Amino acid sequence: RQQDYFRQIDSFAGHDTMPADKFGFSLDCDYYGRNVVVGAPDAAVADDDSTSISQAGEAYVFTQTVQRFTANGTLKAFTTEDTLQAKIFVEVDGVLQIETENTDVPTDNEGSTEGFYTRSGNTVTFKYTPDNGSIIDIYTGTFREKQKLTQTTAGDTITESEQFGYSVSIDSKATMVAVGSPGED
Repeated sequence: RQQDYFRQIDSFAGHDTMPADKFGFSLDCDYYGRNVVVGAPDAAVADDDSTSISQAGEAYVFTQTVQRFTANGTLKAFTTEDTLQAKIFVEVDGVLQIETENTDVPTDNEGSTEGFYTRSGNTVTFKYTPDNGSIIDIYTGTFREKQKLTQTTAGDTITESEQFGYSVSIDSKATMVAVGSPGED
């Protein structure tokens, strides 16, 4: 969300999704939006004999790329390998920092130092020097596929029209994923 409207910040698909898979039919994310699970209930899935089973379904788990740094007590600038997207999160020792030129911040923070940063390209520069040993996590806004789930992930046999991925859910802390399959026998 940006002020009083929503804006697309990223799009993604599974590494092997096809248009007929209905990728995105179901979707859920954790509390912070850092982990996303997406269902593709009409995906054809290969069984143990490499036979394509129609509408068996799949679900995909994506996670936001995090670059972690350890502060040395002198550096203020940290450069990520990944491109920083429009919306990112930066934490120092688990405390969320605020971008000073971010239009979501309603006040002028240029005079402040602690807890604020600027960015240019792939570099985040703090207005203060993080303490030696501080853990800096930069959530880049880029999502990568973490895992593809099918019925075989849980040891089940794949059968036609199970539509695994028809509904999906992830808990608020991203520790558990549930996948619905209305055609499961």
